[in-house]
Amino acid sequence: MIKIDVVKQPNFTELAKQMPPTQQDMHRLAGDAADIIKKRTQKGADVSGTAFKPYSPSYAAYRVKKGRRESPVNLTFHGDMLGTSMQTRGIANPLAGEIFIVGDRAAVAQIHNEGLGEMPEREFFGLSDAELKKLTDALALVLKARLERVK
Repeated sequence: MIKIDVVKQPNFTELAKQMPPTQQDMHRLAGDAADIIKKRTQKGADVSGTAFKPYSPSYAAYRVKKGRRESPVNLTFHGDMLGTSMQTRGIANPLAGEIFIVGDRAAVAQIHNEGLGEMPEREFFGLSDAELKKLTDALALVLKARLERVK
């Protein structure tokens, strides 16, 4: 299984003392993170925002023959790896959100992500610092609003 754990960030320390996120909050955060990964990957960009290395000429020709586009390189052929195989959950202890890929697509994802064998590295499965900040800032707004409602 290939996975990412999204945990509470240090900037939550004071807010978390007053209004800690719930397991459901972290599950939602993981789902939002998975959406970011999917959209970025489908646009043909890696974690750092750089375009993926091109498909090999033979694979590009195969994609075209099968009615798929060769550009952008988006790691999508059937849609399984970024579709039903990518799953999320909230974890209670330690409090975290988890994104993972299940089944045979997990091995394919790892090969692409790490550039194993003949495959060039196309690191799609992760979050940039800016993406993580966007997610944690959104969670902070939810927690602040919740805190205001209970005051």
